[in-house]
Amino acid sequence: MAVENQWGGRDSRAKADQLAESILLWFTNSKGEHYFEDLVDMMYDTVSESFNADFEDGSVEEVAEELLIMHEECLQSNYSSYEKLRNSQWNAASQSRKVVVDGDNDSSDDDDNDEPSMVVDNGAGSAEKMVVDEP
Repeated sequence: MAVENQWGGRDSRAKADQLAESILLWFTNSKGEHYFEDLVDMMYDTVSESFNADFEDGSVEEVAEELLIMHEECLQSNYSSYEKLRNSQWNAASQSRKVVVDGDNDSSDDDDNDEPSMVVDNGAGSAEKMVVDEP
């Protein structure tokens, strides 16, 4: 919501990307144990500075908890939570974006601005391919 509603200004997307980078660095640069409270504090500091918002609904804690769970699972070579999140993002993207299925594009407008596209096989076979803008 903060990005969509530009609570951080016109560069809200860049600020969200910076938050993601900060979280990644926290996981990769931290020595020893990863503590829930430390991650929550870092996320609150970044979110409140970047988006001028105070998230008191528990969402920051929920995200921090899920990230720690996913991190632990990945350390054990269990990627089920990651795959679940990835699939939910693809489903959300396909509902909110124009998607070209099987190469048919009935639209006459060319809005891809010469940016690269990628073909994604969602595991259902070659008949179920989508062309989407590369993130």
